Amino acid sequence: MGVDVTDRIAQQQAAVDEFLDLLRHERRGDTWVGRTPDWYGPVVFGGVGLALTISAACGDAPARSRLHSLHAHFLRPVHGGQEIVFSSEVVKAGRTFNLHRFTASHHDKPVITMTFSFTSDTVVYVFG
Repeated sequence: MGVDVTDRIAQQQAAVDEFLDLLRHERRGDTWVGRTPDWYGPVVFGGVGLALTISAACGDAPARSRLHSLHAHFLRPVHGGQEIVFSSEVVKAGRTFNLHRFTASHHDKPVITMTFSFTSDTVVYVFG
């Protein structure tokens, strides 16, 4: 009488695939442009806004570096089912450490601002 296990697995995989698709942004000049999901109603859960912004920031990460840390401020609600634009500014560009500032906006109004640090993997020597 319940939902077939195969159907449930297919539904779960479809939801994961749809979310991963949201993390693929389009490059337009100096910005990244994406869309927000409309599954949750008029306002998107904060973690989804973070994931979208992190995805855009990692698209601008320096070559051979990885995300090290982030700090976020939620300025306005992130509305569902709308275009979201991500702009970036390099605050510090170094050999092993970089700091970027990202702003996510709806209709030219910032909704999330984040700072990201990226670090390059370095060789660690252990003497013993």
